[in-house]
Amino acid sequence: LDEYRILKYGQVFVSISSNIDDPCSPCRVIKGPVTVSRSPCLHPGDLRVLEAVDIPQLHHLTNCIVFPQQGVRSHPSECSGGDLDGDLYLCIWAPDLIPTGESRVVPPAPIASVGSAPVEGDRISVSDIAGFFTHYVQN
Repeated sequence: LDEYRILKYGQVFVSISSNIDDPCSPCRVIKGPVTVSRSPCLHPGDLRVLEAVDIPQLHHLTNCIVFPQQGVRSHPSECSGGDLDGDLYLCIWAPDLIPTGESRVVPPAPIASVGSAPVEGDRISVSDIAGFFTHYVQN
């Protein structure tokens, strides 16, 4: 996530090592259109066509994709409700593999809001936590 808040919605920063086996090898910053998806890719809108940009303040980050903080909905969330807690993302910059035309603008799948569970009183008890955990495991 772009902690500097430089990236705009629709942009990403992608930096890769020239030699993945050598972390000290020179890095290459990807620039131009890229296709980003998350595993698993379940909906046509999970494929996002974004613009990879070079941001010097992010050059210390390597072998990763940096998403913007800006926007109504995050790009990871647009990929089947993904987030940044360990999800794996695919980034393709080969021009022949970047969707064009109508397939480029498929909207992301809507996310279902589950709301919050009601809590009786002002405090959350151990019983509330146990009930929440049990419900989570069962579902």
